[in-house]
Amino acid sequence: MRRRRTYALTLAAAVAVATTTAGCSDDEGPSKPDGPRGGSSASSAFSVASALGRLPAIGDDGVMVTVADVAAIRAANDLEIPDLSDLDAVGDYGIEMTGADDDARAMLVPGNLSHGLHWKDELDRFGFSWLEADALASVYAAPGEFTWTAYADPVEPADGLEDVGDGMLSTVSDPDDDNAVFAAVEGSQAALSRDRDDLADWLADEGPTLADDESLTSLAAALDEEEVLSAYLVHIGGDDPSALALGWTVDADGPGVLVVYDAGDSDAAAAGLASLRESYAAPEVSEHLDVEQIEARGRVMVVTASPTEGLVRGVLELLRTFELPGMR
Repeated sequence: MRRRRTYALTLAAAVAVATTTAGCSDDEGPSKPDGPRGGSSASSAFSVASALGRLPAIGDDGVMVTVADVAAIRAANDLEIPDLSDLDAVGDYGIEMTGADDDARAMLVPGNLSHGLHWKDELDRFGFSWLEADALASVYAAPGEFTWTAYADPVEPADGLEDVGDGMLSTVSDPDDDNAVFAAVEGSQAALSRDRDDLADWLADEGPTLADDESLTSLAAALDEEEVLSAYLVHIGGDDPSALALGWTVDADGPGVLVVYDAGDSDAAAAGLASLRESYAAPEVSEHLDVEQIEARGRVMVVTASPTEGLVRGVLELLRTFELPGMR
C-alpha cells in the first residue's frame, strides 16, 4: 500500500507563501525557479531528487544525506514554529520533529552541522535554523559538510558573522581557520558549508551536485514515487559500493517507512528479493517493522512498512546500530 501525503492541501492553505509547498499538481509539475542550485523552492514542490540537486558532490568514499519537507512534517505532527525565545518550547518542538517523541507521526534528521548544537544555538549563531525552515537538505562526508535550508520569508544572517567577501560570511575572521563554517544567504534560502569553494559554487549555480550520482538518484526516484516527507540516504564507497535510503511517510492510517536499496541493475534487484524478504522476517527486524511489501523497481529494491507501535524513529536506530538488513 502506498502512503500518500494527505496533509498536502492543509499545508498549502496554511503556508501559501511558504518556501516549500506540498500542493503541486502531478499534471503541471514544478516550474523552474531562479536562484542558486535551482533557486527558491517557493514555486516548486518538495522532492528528494530536487534536494540532491542543491547539494555539492562531496566525498569519494561515501556520503550521508538528509532531506526534509520540514513544513509538511510540522503539519503532520500538528505543530507550529514555537516562540524561539522559549527554550522549553523549542526543545519540545525539536524532540517531536526528530521523532524522539513517541507521539511523532513524521520525523526528520537534522543536517550534520546541526547535530553538535543545542536546538537554538544554530539560530543564534547563524541567524537561521532548520527549526523554522520549510525545507532542508544536508550532506556529510568527512571532513566536508554542507547544509541548505529554505524559508517562507527572506533570511537575515546573524550580526556576529564575519564578512569574508564574495557574498560569504564566516563564524571566524580568518577564512583559513580549520574551525570556520561559511554561510551565505540568497533571498529566502541559506547555506552553510565547511568548504568555501562549495559555497561559492552554490552561489554561482556551478559545480557538480549529488543529482549527478546515479545510485543516489535511483534511490530518490523510489522515495519520490511514495511522496516521502523526509529521507536519510547513505552511500558507502570503497571496492564494493552500496547505497540505501530511509524515507518517512504519513497517511490516514498513520506513519509509514520506506527502505530502498540500490542493487545496481534490475537483474541484481530481482535476484536479491528472496534474501531481503528473509532478512526482514527475522524477529530482530519484524519486532520494529510491520512489512507490507518488498519488491524490485528497476535497479532498486523497495521495502514498504509501518513502524510497530507507531515509533517512527525505530528504523533509524536499526540503521545506526547496524541491525537493519543490508547494514550488518
